[in-house]
Formats: sequence, C-alpha cells, structure tokens
Amino acid sequence: MTYKEFELEMQRRIQSMIGSRVTVTPQISVKNNQTFQHGLLFRETPENPGISISPIVYLDDFYCDYLEGTSLEEIEEKLLKAYGIALESSAISLEYSTCFDRSKGNIVYRLINRDINKEMLQNMPHVPYLDLAIVFYCILKFTDDLMACFPIMNEHLEQWNLQVEDLQKYTQQNTPRELPYSFQTVQTVLSESGEFDPSLFPENPATQLWVLTNQFRQHGAACILYDHVLAEIGKTLGEDYYVIPSSIHEVLIIRSSQTEDVFELSNVIKEVNATALLKADILSSHPYFYNCTTNTLTSVDLTDEGM
Repeated sequence: MTYKEFELEMQRRIQSMIGSRVTVTPQISVKNNQTFQHGLLFRETPENPGISISPIVYLDDFYCDYLEGTSLEEIEEKLLKAYGIALESSAISLEYSTCFDRSKGNIVYRLINRDINKEMLQNMPHVPYLDLAIVFYCILKFTDDLMACFPIMNEHLEQWNLQVEDLQKYTQQNTPRELPYSFQTVQTVLSESGEFDPSLFPENPATQLWVLTNQFRQHGAACILYDHVLAEIGKTLGEDYYVIPSSIHEVLIIRSSQTEDVFELSNVIKEVNATALLKADILSSHPYFYNCTTNTLTSVDLTDEGM
C-alpha cells in the first residue's frame, strides 16, 4: 500500500473499533524546520462532547513498521494503545495549559533555527539568540525514551497574562534542573552507546572532540544557554573554542587551536545537514566561536576573509 492507502485503511479500522463517539480524521501537523508529520486526529463528536480533547497519533513510524513487514492487525493494536496514551497526555496538557501555576515548574526552553521557522515563530513566544530562536515547551512527563511536551503558543501567554520575559525567568531555572547538562568526549558518548570500542582509538587531549547535550540527549543544544556552562568548558579546555551545531539535540566542541580552516568546518556542517540529519533535527549551518576572555559566543561570519 502507498502511504495514503495505509492512512485510509488505518482510519477505517480505528474508526470501526472506537465507534461513533469519536471521529477519526487524517491530520497533517507542521513541526520544526517546516517538516510535516501525518497522523490521525481523534475528535469527540457533538453528540458526546465531553471534555474538549483532540489527541493526534502520528502514523509515520507505523507506516515504516508496515513496510518492514508488521501486520495491519499488529499496527491496529499498537495504534489503539498509542491513542490511549495520547488521550491521557492531552488531558494533562489541557489541565496544564489552562493553569499556569500547575505548569510553571515544567516549562523549559529549546533552541531552533530562526530563519527556517519564521512562519511558525509568528505564533510562538520566542527570544532571538544569535541567528537562532529560544522557544518554550511544557514537559508533561518523560521517561528514558520519551519526553511528552506541548509547545507554548501565543494564546497561552494571553490566557496566563504573561510576557515572554516571564517565561524566560522560569525556564532559566527549570531547564538546567529538569534537563541537566552532559559534557563528554565523543569517544565516551559512543562507548556508552555500544557503538564504539575505545581501545581502538585512545583519547588524545590535544585533538579531542567533545559533546555538549543534556542527560536525556533530547533537545540538548539548548545547554549552551545554561548559566556558566560555556565558561566552565573554556576552563576545561584552557582556550577559546568552536561550537559545532551538530543537531538540535547536541553540539560538538573543538578547541580553536585544532581548527585550521573554519570554512572547511562550515562545509562539513552543511554536508552533515544534507546527508546525515533529518530535516527536523537541523539547528544551523555554520559554527559559533566562544571567546574565553570576553565570555561571549558569536556566530562565525564566513564573509570575513580574516577568519
């Protein structure tokens, strides 16, 4: 089946299982970097309005499962389970979104590309940061492999009678507390994931590459915003350094003395973005420079021939 045929078949099956109390319809949602996710929207019918909750279950991964041989019956069962989880999360989201006192301790920030997401940012409170944007999300719950959140939109600020500055105040405290940072060598990170045998490539402090992320490795690029983190990294490295935006989930750190050609570094970032990353995970296409003396992070201006 094509994706569209699969979507219609799952809509038919799920609608038949749930009955007329809920209307199941296809839905396309715009996500980070103007990417799109396809799913099924579950909306309570006027005959049984209940609470105004309309969860979405995304189908993209289920379609991949189907293409890999998972039966439609198995996918149907998993979809119904996912709907139950989404329904629970939507109920919590409704409670949090209507009560700021309930949600204020769970609001955190993320970093995204400002230019690519300029349309989406029109509806989201955000703060410009270099050529990026700080946006805000409320964590509903998270486990080792799941972080359920909802984005803070302009209507939330209106409902809560808050300004963007108020969100910043809370997230500056919440984000490092809820998502502590992790700063490790690339070898250590790969070794912990089981993808790397550290004995094959011993660490060399003079040519080391480091990973900065959070301990959940989700949206960890925002760790560059944590108080004192960049300064502490500078002390550890003992010199200025470049920040490589490898994705929205982490950044790489390399000493300035190890970087002979920043133009080539930028080319590598663009190549990785084009060939190795999902579009939704791209953060930026050029490096950033941290100056230990001034304690500042700046975008690298590749038009400057002196760089």
